[in-house]
Amino acid sequence: MSIYDDEIPRDLEVNKVYTSLQIRDFLTKNDNILIITEDSWSSSDQKYKVVSRSEDFVHKRSNEFRHIVPNRKSRIYKIKRTY
Repeated sequence: MSIYDDEIPRDLEVNKVYTSLQIRDFLTKNDNILIITEDSWSSSDQKYKVVSRSEDFVHKRSNEFRHIVPNRKSRIYKIKRTY
C-alpha cells in the first residue's frame, strides 16, 4: 500500500484526533519530532488526541554516555488515546 505525501499531516494540531497510522507516518516523514504518550500502540486503527504541542531543546546522551547538546529545538507532542 502506497502512501502519498499529501496524505501525511504536515503538523499535528492540538485537540485534533489522529490514527496511530497517521502519527507513525508523520514521525517517519519528519525529523526532530518527539511523541509522548501513556501507552504504546499495536494497531493502526487506534485513535489519539493531541493534548499539547511545544518546541524545546531535547538533551540526549550518546552510547558512550556523553551529553549531546542539541543545536535546534524539537517539536514535542503529548498525545492521549481516545476510546
